[in-house]
Amino acid sequence: TTPALPTTKLQTSQCGITLGTTTTILYADQVFGATQYRFRVENAGLSYSQVITKPSRLFRMSEMTGLAINTPYDVDVAVFINGAWQAYGSICSITTPAVLALPKLEEDEYADVIISAINQENKQESGQEQALNLQVEESKFDLEVYPNPFENGFRINALVDESQMFEVSLLDFAGKVIFKKELSMTELNNELFGLELAKGIYFVQVNVGSHSQTIKLLKH
Repeated sequence: TTPALPTTKLQTSQCGITLGTTTTILYADQVFGATQYRFRVENAGLSYSQVITKPSRLFRMSEMTGLAINTPYDVDVAVFINGAWQAYGSICSITTPAVLALPKLEEDEYADVIISAINQENKQESGQEQALNLQVEESKFDLEVYPNPFENGFRINALVDESQMFEVSLLDFAGKVIFKKELSMTELNNELFGLELAKGIYFVQVNVGSHSQTIKLLKH
């Protein structure tokens, strides 16, 4: 028989909730091998429908425009895998809060929220890989990012088995991936990152083997 095509949806624990703030991070169930996630938010009674495509399975209702307060919306998710978009999965209802204003977080607090979300996603992905019996190499992983803060570019210095390949992702303050590249250790240690960046707060995430680290950066 032909195997079923993969679909996803918001995590069951988040279906049916009323948000305290629209910046609450919502998670789609992980689909191994998916490279993009498409979130669709609809309310038929309000003739409302918006779609956003993300490089990860993290999503916030604040990324949509024109939301009504204290209103339920249907949210479903599709994944891009094997070169094609798959069908949307099951619908989850998410109710917006009574106030749509963003919480007044200090930059460091908001940065901690993003890093926590990224780390949670990495832990969940690692657990799924183990459940699928994937062979994940173990390695000691020492990482240094310097200078930080920086004015021009920054460098990454890693000490790990030279046979490993590194996946480097650069995220903006909202957690959106703006750069991703796979490098050998020699390439990683010689690369100058961030030359084209505007001033602001960023995150660099480095994955190697079964290990991942995320570091906050500041460009003056």
